[in-house]
Amino acid sequence: MTTQTHGPEGAIAERDTAAATDRTELTVEGMHCASCARRVERTLAGQDGVTAANVNLASARATVRYDPSSVSIEALRESIEKIGYGLAGPSQAPEDGDDAAAGNAAPGCGTRWGPGRSPGP
Repeated sequence: MTTQTHGPEGAIAERDTAAATDRTELTVEGMHCASCARRVERTLAGQDGVTAANVNLASARATVRYDPSSVSIEALRESIEKIGYGLAGPSQAPEDGDDAAAGNAAPGCGTRWGPGRSPGP
């Protein structure tokens, strides 16, 4: 049996009462390529208490199953920020000079482009 709630920053959280794990979907900012998505996915999956992590580059969404007694949404946020990405929230807007807003990829990303250039063909 599962129940659905809205967590911090508007994340949708689902509680699996049978297995004592939660499922949450987070919007990841700053991903530009498959390598970015894989790096975020590995980082989330490597956190204590996370049982599964899946990142979709096209939707910029990370789906995470975790044990809330072992890891918090804030700890997941910090792990993502530590590798140069961010989690979107309803009140957050890109600031001037923000790397993602300026079109610069996060550290370790295989895709780089400068101002005035796009990642498209």
